[in-house]
Amino acid sequence: MTINLLSLRIALAPVIVNLNLRIVIDEFNESLKSLNDSLKDLGESPVYKKRCRYRRYSQEKAQKINSAVKRKLLNANSSDEEDYSKDEMVNHLINAYQNCKNRTKKTMILTLLPDSWIIREIATMFNTPNYQVRQAKKLLTQKMILSTPDPRPGKNLLIETVDLI
Repeated sequence: MTINLLSLRIALAPVIVNLNLRIVIDEFNESLKSLNDSLKDLGESPVYKKRCRYRRYSQEKAQKINSAVKRKLLNANSSDEEDYSKDEMVNHLINAYQNCKNRTKKTMILTLLPDSWIIREIATMFNTPNYQVRQAKKLLTQKMILSTPDPRPGKNLLIETVDLI
């Protein structure tokens, strides 16, 4: 009886090895597919199955993946902090603009905004007319930030009137 079991094991050994090998290959293919999907999100080229057997290719690819992950994590952390500080600064500018009563000072606050921002976006964000935003952008190009518009021309007082006052 033991001989039959032993001969049965010997006869089935290649089949068992084949099944185990197929399971391992299927798991490898699934893992490789998910890895390549992740690499696509990182902006890295996929891992080629045929080249995996070469040690040098595997090591170089591992280094590239490692550096891509580090780069992505550093960019994600720094951009979150930068976005938060930018949003906070813009909110402070909006509050200062809304609390200000003087039109000249409001225009001066609008000159602090980046030149790349679109006029319509600034107007809706700060709840201000387009003309004032255009005036602030014009001041920014002509003069500099925190500059005030030129005063409106009016009639000059006579020196005698100034002396009386």
